[in-house]
Amino acid sequence: MLEQAAIDIVKIAKLKKKPITIEDLDTTDSKFRLKYGNKKRNRKITLFAYRTLITTMIARADREGVAVFKVKPAYTSVAGKLKYMAQKGIPIHVVAALVIARRGMGFKERVPSVLSATLPEKIRRRHHWAHWSYFQRQEKGVKIHHLYRLGKELEGGTPFKEALKRLKTLSSTG
Repeated sequence: MLEQAAIDIVKIAKLKKKPITIEDLDTTDSKFRLKYGNKKRNRKITLFAYRTLITTMIARADREGVAVFKVKPAYTSVAGKLKYMAQKGIPIHVVAALVIARRGMGFKERVPSVLSATLPEKIRRRHHWAHWSYFQRQEKGVKIHHLYRLGKELEGGTPFKEALKRLKTLSSTG
């Protein structure tokens, strides 16, 4: 089943004459765990599935002449959430994939000006990943579905910290 998914991905990429972009994940990372059951067994299953998919896809892509780009996974979810989710009404995993694809095309996900204006001075001059790190810490405690409202709050002129405070209150009450 995984092999077929990898073959299908390569087939579509070849048909569309497009490269494939994947996250360059560290498969030894402790994040590769399933939620329930025996942790050691779950980790092995998850790693096996991921490695099988990626290995098969890269081998097939190489055989078919399709380029595969690996990009760093850092802040793809937070950049997607804060930059595209509310604006486009797209689910979190899709916007994270959008950020991954954009990185594969060489784009840098800079923080939108409405958000960068709220950055502390010491962070403003740093690399844009430091900006995303700051916002990732700020948005902790806000449920994903409440982040769809963030864009509207900011467009309405509500300051970022005030908007986040409101969304955190919503998240804690329901």
